[in-house]
Amino acid sequence: MTSCNDVLAIFLFGVILGVIFSTGDLTSQILQGPIGIVIGLVYGSLCGLALLYLPSYQAKYTNGLRFAMTALAGTLSVVGSKKVGYPSAGALGCIVTAFVAGTGWRKRPPTECNEVSMYLDLLWKFLKPVSFSLIGKEVKFSVLEGETVLYGFVTLLVAVLLRLIASYLSTVGSELNWKEKAYVTLAGFPKATVQAALGPAALDLARSVNATDEYGRAQTVLIVTVLAIILTAPLGALLMIKLAPRWLKRSTDERTDQYS
Repeated sequence: MTSCNDVLAIFLFGVILGVIFSTGDLTSQILQGPIGIVIGLVYGSLCGLALLYLPSYQAKYTNGLRFAMTALAGTLSVVGSKKVGYPSAGALGCIVTAFVAGTGWRKRPPTECNEVSMYLDLLWKFLKPVSFSLIGKEVKFSVLEGETVLYGFVTLLVAVLLRLIASYLSTVGSELNWKEKAYVTLAGFPKATVQAALGPAALDLARSVNATDEYGRAQTVLIVTVLAIILTAPLGALLMIKLAPRWLKRSTDERTDQYS
């Protein structure tokens, strides 16, 4: 559920940014979102299908080449979408590429080991601190206003409550007990990764198009992003670590698989 939520958040953020910073007439602004969806889906599907057959499975460094091509396809999607004027297509194209390719790779025989996800996870471990550092660099305490922080806190509180409600509703009808449902609900509380990636995006875009009248709003987005990270990530992570041994129990089947 969290992954789907992240995908939806990234895509909608790109769509909204595209509409806000669109310089065309009203019709082009309205069509900005749907056209971006189509471009992202088509690009991602084509790249994902291509990655199923390229490189060849007989290649010496198949997994390394897959990793490099997946990363390049995602980078081209994000950078190219901005060049053609549809930035909302970038994130969607990147996500669809990985989804289509990953789904196809998992259907291959188990002897054809796929280590791309491991490589991407290792890469993210290095890039994650960089994304948080970039946010810290952009924050300017001299422009902070009490009213902005207050409204940001209220907005964050409402968003967290809605997210917790949605997390709980996703467990309705499942076979989980009340402790497991509570833990799943709690897992929807901490937010940091997506915020770190998207926080400075509005400010960077405002600078790139020289939209000086949008600097204030972009700075507000960044401030709310920082508040979300500071208030939810440490507390949520601490609660999940402390409550996991008490609320979650490994099933007998999982224990058998682990020691078999």
